[in-house]
Amino acid sequence: MKFTKKITLLTAGLVLACNSLTAEVKPVQMVKLDKDIAKFVTRLMEIYHYSKAKMNNDMSEKVFDAYFRSLDHGRRYFLKEDMEEFSVYRHLLDEMFKRGDLTFPVKLYARYMQRLKERIDFLNERLKKPFDFNIEEDYVIDRSKSEWAATTAELNDIWRKSMKNEILRLELSEVLEKEKAIKDAKENKTKDKPEEVKKITTPTERLLKRYNTFYKYQTENDKDFVLQMALNIMTKCFDPHSNYFGAKAQEEFEISMKLSLIGIGATLKNDDGYTTITSLVPGGPAHKSKQLKVNDRIVAVGQGNDEPIDAIDMRLSKVVSMIRGKKGTVVALHVVRGGVNGQKHIIKITRDKIKLKDSEAKGIIKEVKIDDNKIKKVGVIHLPSFYADWDAKREGREGKSSTADVKKILKEQMKQGIDSLIIDLRNNGGGSLPESIDLTGLFIDKGPVVQIRNRNGRVRVRNDENAGTVYDGPLVVLVNEGSASASEIFAAALQDYKRAVVVGTYRTHGKGTVQQVQALSRLRAFSDRPSIKPGQVKYTMAKFYRINGGSTQKKGVVPDIVMPSYAEQDDHGEATLRNVLPWDEINNLNVEQTTLVNILPDVLKLSKERLKKSEDFISLNKDIQFYKEKLDQKKVSLKKETRVAEFKKDSKIRKEREILFKKLFAQDDEEELSSGGKILDDIYLKEALQIVADLDALLKAQVAK
Repeated sequence: MKFTKKITLLTAGLVLACNSLTAEVKPVQMVKLDKDIAKFVTRLMEIYHYSKAKMNNDMSEKVFDAYFRSLDHGRRYFLKEDMEEFSVYRHLLDEMFKRGDLTFPVKLYARYMQRLKERIDFLNERLKKPFDFNIEEDYVIDRSKSEWAATTAELNDIWRKSMKNEILRLELSEVLEKEKAIKDAKENKTKDKPEEVKKITTPTERLLKRYNTFYKYQTENDKDFVLQMALNIMTKCFDPHSNYFGAKAQEEFEISMKLSLIGIGATLKNDDGYTTITSLVPGGPAHKSKQLKVNDRIVAVGQGNDEPIDAIDMRLSKVVSMIRGKKGTVVALHVVRGGVNGQKHIIKITRDKIKLKDSEAKGIIKEVKIDDNKIKKVGVIHLPSFYADWDAKREGREGKSSTADVKKILKEQMKQGIDSLIIDLRNNGGGSLPESIDLTGLFIDKGPVVQIRNRNGRVRVRNDENAGTVYDGPLVVLVNEGSASASEIFAAALQDYKRAVVVGTYRTHGKGTVQQVQALSRLRAFSDRPSIKPGQVKYTMAKFYRINGGSTQKKGVVPDIVMPSYAEQDDHGEATLRNVLPWDEINNLNVEQTTLVNILPDVLKLSKERLKKSEDFISLNKDIQFYKEKLDQKKVSLKKETRVAEFKKDSKIRKEREILFKKLFAQDDEEELSSGGKILDDIYLKEALQIVADLDALLKAQVAK
């Protein structure tokens, strides 16, 4: 069927869909308990949050703006008159939240539902008529910083262009889906032949279904949803890691934790209407697929070969419920990579139980050839997280721990005569703070590892109390933008002692804060009412500081040797979050540094010379530039001819990139270890091996002098 015929096709099912908006919006009415919860959450944040921020006019402005941004990040529902009408609350919300007055959240949500209904009605009516795809006009991809529409007619035009863009996008995505089905069939990845894949409905029908489903989900929201949204918006104005869990949300969270080992093994967040991948569980199905990437935006979810359901603007809990499923079943994720207008990928993942063994430390010995053709043995230990068996510790038993596992692997590697060592902390999101301190102790004599300051300014120094080291040879710590929290403490400590060369991409994540959870049921106001479930608050109560006095907050750890990466162009670290706590510094502990301080310039120089000549890194830099151009694209053409030409060009580039990724990131070249895990042998590890070999040679030359 030709393009123009497909996009103008109106079926009986489509017409029925246009008249399917029968769900009624129930008015939200808060009760005394809701007001009490709001009042005490506000008080708790003022009293205990690390920032000591107060609910005042400045905070009121933050909450006001955050509310409109949360409900309408793309400025596609509210009108300028709505903003003007509600602006009377801009400097009143501080006192209202203190009193537990939820008038503003209730009224604004009611207005949002009114505007949403108007938009859905317009969409259903407008899609009855065809669009002209032959005229020259553009669609602005991101309207978050645009002016609010002054009139309904202006908003209608914005939606007209949005619908044209979506229909073009969906039409072209069908080509990708067909290509994927054919490719999978050729590679015997599916038992279905391409022609057996279920027929996809027209783009117009899919668009109708997406928005009508979205509207239906919104009508199901009740007062608990409105309360949680209000308090979440308020708490996140203190900092991005503080939030409120209502009774229902807390229950859902506990259920999801129990089911967390069955699924695809990915952590998700809502990012301006898109469900975004924030991390992959090592050893999980998503990680093993080698296809899904951190920062991918999920635009649709399908079950096996069934027609996918669009997930843009869908509540995170709904997206999670579609992704979750029984072991052995297949979920198809339709993702966009490289900005909102990036390349589309269809990724099929078989749900499975995540094997904890795959998340444990694992090691391998690699051989590196140096200039005089001598072979050097390098131990590589990959640590996906800092873990510990707390039940064993409480009972006085020696249980499983990241430090114990690394120590065991390291001693075995030392027996085999390694010349140097790499600790790979890439995508290690953190975990146990005591474990990061204990692990640091394997490589330094006893001394300070991290400083922790509370809201009252009291600083506590956490030390490695065990004298001596397990390994004192040449050491590289490999990190990336996914290395966070406990990983940053470990890397920062070894960098400050000049005990290791930190190698990586751009900078680490930059989460240098500590959170605490407070159950509201423990407060006197609720403790005498056991039948009531008021929820809980998570708030930031301390910050981490390095030995040198600088915080790991926001800036993270900048590697001694920085290698090119996509993260530098599309940063999703702590520094990019709203209301993030600032970087600052306290006293330097002035620890004794190793002789490595004099060698670093030479190690850096040798690495830079290699990267300039490396064909792999030259190719990577070229692709990073392409990635940046895609991210910088602010608008797209709505002319069919232009869009199809761009798609064909991008399709060619996409295939070239797939080949490049397999080469650079070893997607078909992971080494299976006897311990059951795998270590990724990509270009970053290969360069780290050369760096640690240089370090070994330079240290030995220095000793020889």
